[in-house]
Amino acid sequence: GTLKSEVFQSGQEKNCPIHELLMGGTDDRSAYHLTRCILEFCKNYPDEFRKMLLIQSPFTHKRTALHWATWGNAKMEVLEPLAFGNPEAIVLEDATGKTPVDILRHYFCSSHSGNYNPNHVANPEK
Repeated sequence: GTLKSEVFQSGQEKNCPIHELLMGGTDDRSAYHLTRCILEFCKNYPDEFRKMLLIQSPFTHKRTALHWATWGNAKMEVLEPLAFGNPEAIVLEDATGKTPVDILRHYFCSSHSGNYNPNHVANPEK
């Protein structure tokens, strides 16, 4: 298939490659680089990109790519294109009722300042 068909394909649970990458996190240099390459490629296909960013997968979690990026404490270079690619995804709730903004605020913002801290380590048990 073409690169376009590979980037926008979805698996059995509707996961696209970007979902799979973000589920695993982008701390690894290769994962981060591949994520950025996919995001750059998607600029050429804004309609497909917007649709892809609304997919909530897997069915048990109902998380968008932006949800997975926030759970993985991704850098702003990853978060921004996801948010700007489809702003509607910012307010979509996952299966637990959390939006990507809720995840950032709860797990990654300084409790005193409310500012996003990309170096904060999440502890979802709290």
